[in-house]
Amino acid sequence: MCPDQPRVRARPWLGLGLRRRLSAQLGSVAGDRPVPLTGGRSALALRLGRGAAAVVVKISPVGPPADASAGPTVAQPRPRHAAPARDTARPIGAAIMATSFDAPDQRAGHAESCAGGPLFPVDPLLEIRTMARLAPRGMAARPATAIRHGTAICLVYPFQPGRTGRSPGAPLARLLRRLHAVPRTVLAHLPGPPQGRATLLARACDRLAEEPDGPALAARIAAAANAARIPPPGGAVPLHGDPVPGNVVHGPRGVGLIDWHSAHCGDPCHDLALALSPAMQVIHDLPPCDAARRDGFLSAYGCPATTARFAATVALHHALMVGHCLWRQARGDGAYGPALCAEIAALRALPDAEI
Repeated sequence: MCPDQPRVRARPWLGLGLRRRLSAQLGSVAGDRPVPLTGGRSALALRLGRGAAAVVVKISPVGPPADASAGPTVAQPRPRHAAPARDTARPIGAAIMATSFDAPDQRAGHAESCAGGPLFPVDPLLEIRTMARLAPRGMAARPATAIRHGTAICLVYPFQPGRTGRSPGAPLARLLRRLHAVPRTVLAHLPGPPQGRATLLARACDRLAEEPDGPALAARIAAAANAARIPPPGGAVPLHGDPVPGNVVHGPRGVGLIDWHSAHCGDPCHDLALALSPAMQVIHDLPPCDAARRDGFLSAYGCPATTARFAATVALHHALMVGHCLWRQARGDGAYGPALCAEIAALRALPDAEI
């Protein structure tokens, strides 16, 4: 599951009403004891059944939670909201809003309150359509059924055996290249980039201004923003939107992607940056990728033009992830403290050639 889903309860259960509805669709497997699938924070995911009959039952919220300021519906302490961004951060945030990377945000308030946040929006209806379109290409499981249940949507699809939580490697890079090459007409329903990323960037710039080398970090982000004004070589492409270690299944049939609820069309570097993000490695109990692993991943992706664009814009992606970590911290998720430090360290370590 993606890095923005709630911790599964110690004793997962399905309400009687939902069990009855699932029984009508799935038969006896609905009566099996649910097994939690770990790693997510914005949807409850359970496995029912065993072997070839096993299915995933994923229950995702529809729209923002009742208390928008609370973020994901998890019992966590909520610190006070951070102070407004400092003046020193505003020019960079304004510059990003003027780039082709992210249009001026007219719905930032909604993006701030949605379950996955501005960087990882949760749209279960979009996920269902995307999986159905990609299933014939062997790139996603075909949805078995979907049920609207109260304020949530329950998606059921075949369980993909395998392991998640591994460092990104060449198989994932090649899979992303295949996804990015899918014709836009196949996934015509995909929206543009998620709303609210400029808000994340402003928050990140405010935080980075507190660092001793804040001006240097700001200069790197500004340079990346200028590079992002140039459209990607092949234009906007279909993106998974959340290809982090917890959403990459290494199984008997190779590597597969799950959790398509953040899919959209945009810059292919966005997927690459998420896959390689130091923060996302730390969140999944992995060390940040070293230079050799990162270079091997980009080489396996097999597009020199995209690799060059990634090098020119990577500081921007680091800053967006810094903003996401701050968003998570503001909602009481302490695991994002070390993740934030890892992302800032990567931004600080960028060589001059990537500024």
